Amino acid sequence: MAGMDREGGAFFANNRKTAPNMPDYRGEIRISADTLASLVAQAKSGVQFPAIELSGWKKQSSNGTVFISLAGKKPYVKEGQQPERTGSFQTRPQHQPQQGGYSNDIDDDLPF
Repeated sequence: MAGMDREGGAFFANNRKTAPNMPDYRGEIRISADTLASLVAQAKSGVQFPAIELSGWKKQSSNGTVFISLAGKKPYVKEGQQPERTGSFQTRPQHQPQQGGYSNDIDDDLPF
């Protein structure tokens, strides 16, 4: 797929769907190290579901396939304000273990 060497992505209709529970669309998004750092910071601060801000544009490939071109970045936070911690940004109590027995610790020794 073109563009694998830069951030961004695409969302295509799933033309291999054979069951109702299969996704209608599939794709991927590549994020920058800055956006990844934002996700890690959100998780470390107790955000239960770290998020990125997505944008999409309806496009058509040279062979006529319609798809959504994607971009992702760290969520916008107004200067001087703290990131929102409600809705998808709900915090997880640090004294409760996560479901499945995983800890809340984030590995700081990531190789990137």
